Amino acid sequence: MMLRLQKAGVAAGVVQSPKDLLENDPQLKARDHYREVDHPEVGKSHYNALPFTLSETPIELKPAPMLGEHNDYVFKDILKLTDDEITQGYAEGYIA
Repeated sequence: MMLRLQKAGVAAGVVQSPKDLLENDPQLKARDHYREVDHPEVGKSHYNALPFTLSETPIELKPAPMLGEHNDYVFKDILKLTDDEITQGYAEGYIA
C-alpha cells in the first residue's frame, strides 16, 4: 500500500510499532542497534545503541547507575569527607 501511495504522489511511509522496530527492521538488526542490557532493578531490557560504530573502539552499553550507587566515591574520594561528616550529613538531611 505504501508503494502505491508513493507512486501516486502521496507522501507515505511505514508505521512501525516498537515490536516491529525491535524484531523486524532489517537495517536496525544489521546494525545491531538494539542491545540487551541487564539492569539490577528493571532486569533485562533493550536499549538503543549509538547510531554509529567505531572500528577500533567498541561501544559497551551499561545500565544507568542506581540512585546513590556512587555516593561513597563522590563523598570520600572527590569531596574528601570523613565518615563522621557523611554520617552528620545524613542525620541533618543535607545528604539524602
